[in-house]
Amino acid sequence: MARKILVRNTQSPGDVVVLSAMIRDLHRAHPGMFETAVSTAPGAEHVFYENPDISAIASRHKPVKNHKMFSAHYPLIRQCNQQRKHFLWGFIEDINKRMHLGVKLTEFRPALYMSDAEKETPPFPQPYWVFLSGGKGDFKTKIWDQHYWQEVIWKTADRIRWVQCGGGSRNHIRHTPKDGVLANVVGKTSLREFIKIIYHAEGVACVITAAMHIAAAFNKPCVVIAGGREPWWWEAYTEQNRLVNMRFSDAAWKPPAGDDFVEHKFLHTIGQLPCCQCHGCWKKKVTETKDRCKRPVSQNGATIPECKAMIKPDMVVDSIYDYFRDGVIMRPNTVVDGALDNVAYCLYTEDAATDWATKMREELPDATVFNHGMSRAAALAAALAEGKDWIVWLERGIKLHTNWRIAMRFRLDQPGVVGRIHRTTDGQLYPYPGFFAAHRSMLTSSTSFKKAFIGVPADKFYRLGGYVTLPTALRAVD
Repeated sequence: MARKILVRNTQSPGDVVVLSAMIRDLHRAHPGMFETAVSTAPGAEHVFYENPDISAIASRHKPVKNHKMFSAHYPLIRQCNQQRKHFLWGFIEDINKRMHLGVKLTEFRPALYMSDAEKETPPFPQPYWVFLSGGKGDFKTKIWDQHYWQEVIWKTADRIRWVQCGGGSRNHIRHTPKDGVLANVVGKTSLREFIKIIYHAEGVACVITAAMHIAAAFNKPCVVIAGGREPWWWEAYTEQNRLVNMRFSDAAWKPPAGDDFVEHKFLHTIGQLPCCQCHGCWKKKVTETKDRCKRPVSQNGATIPECKAMIKPDMVVDSIYDYFRDGVIMRPNTVVDGALDNVAYCLYTEDAATDWATKMREELPDATVFNHGMSRAAALAAALAEGKDWIVWLERGIKLHTNWRIAMRFRLDQPGVVGRIHRTTDGQLYPYPGFFAAHRSMLTSSTSFKKAFIGVPADKFYRLGGYVTLPTALRAVD
């Protein structure tokens, strides 16, 4: 008769994801010996959905009876600066010691399973990448510069659609919304939905967090901004680390025939600073009194560890593009071609000879210039007469950021109005002039600028984003 055990771990989702490898290898080492149930913190049980080795999932409302409790830990972490073993071994060594078992690591990754329905329904148009810009408040030393994240998005936007993810609890911080993303679902997903997003993603970029372990489970490209807090060998899913750790199980282990292992790009600073010269510092805080980073630096309005500041956006971008150059990702370089081909660009200015108008005509040679001698409503009607699908409207004082076209492509994937949205006294929404983009199907013919947008549903107005700087003052709206 199978031994009934309840494996319990109430730590963060990343720990529970790693725990899944131990349960997989427990059943491979001793097939039929165990009937395994699990108990986790609320929400983390999603890691074990569809798992064939799990007989039951316990909760406060659904306890599992007649199972012997096994509280899973990884004391190996206390020796990880000295022993070059991966986190995956932590739970395995714990159960081997306490239950006198001979479990060995059989795959250098966690074990996550998806239903057929989950596999067949991507949550976003593919291809896309996932990134997490924040982290937990009790581990602030893990978090990277928010401005650096934005720079990575801009520099890769011609090749990559980005989906921004992150936890929504009070303990999750600095998930600052980024411009130019396909979707922002920070705080809007369950753990299972998050796992599904990564399953269908082309790759992941993150700090040391659950996302990297989920990416490893699905053999996905992942760029990890690690710094020097943790020794690289404890977390990195790299080819070198796989070889070492699999040989702890079998000294003669070699990659199998047809091996398709995708290694992570683990950007660390071990050996580059005195505080992480030989191993990780394991500090949690940046500015607090206790457990504080020894080398904090201030940049872009925030304080982060120096080891994190040493990892520059170009290093992350190059690591991402390595997957393209190495043939891991096989698709065209550009994912947004043609999205702005059918656009009428309109320059509305009192004087076509101004420096601003001249500069805009150089950047947008096909633009039509409308002088203030005609009303905005008349100019808008004339722009509609050009027959283009989209109207992009610019007035004097607008400054366009370098990658504004790329950011706009992701906004113009469906009919709507993008701009700084205002509301009239009677509740009507309209884009304040200066800069907006509108699909022709949203507009109605009118003698008033505001009334031209009267038929646009409220859910078809979208935030402008940070790729355009608006003028400080504009002529009154007609």
